[in-house]
Amino acid sequence: MTDTDPPRPVITVKSVTVTRRQPAAETAPAPAGAPAVAGYTRTGPGPIASIRTRWTARPVGSITFVVDEVMGDNGTPVTSPPMSREAAIKLIDERAQAAHERYALLRSDLAWPKEEAAEPAVEMPPVPPPVD
Repeated sequence: MTDTDPPRPVITVKSVTVTRRQPAAETAPAPAGAPAVAGYTRTGPGPIASIRTRWTARPVGSITFVVDEVMGDNGTPVTSPPMSREAAIKLIDERAQAAHERYALLRSDLAWPKEEAAEPAVEMPPVPPPVD
């Protein structure tokens, strides 16, 4: 740089985000039929991750799979007995569907309580006006 060159602006970088992309061979989509079972995972509904259920199929032999059912992020998995690929997918899908139905029922009950409540509502006395 010489004395006759105009000053160049200084560019500072505050933060840099680097994301890794997997090669295209590893991210190839599964066949259009049933999902790939090894690592097939479904997560149940819920607003809090610590009470959400997750089901994951994993291979234990050449043609047998088990399903791990985990409650929350750090829960201890409950493992099913060995089963076929189709049975593992069916078990995960049935349990996830049942969990979604229970959650939808709970949400609807909270939003619109049933009219035939077990106890009548307690009527509160009126609030007295403030004293000046």
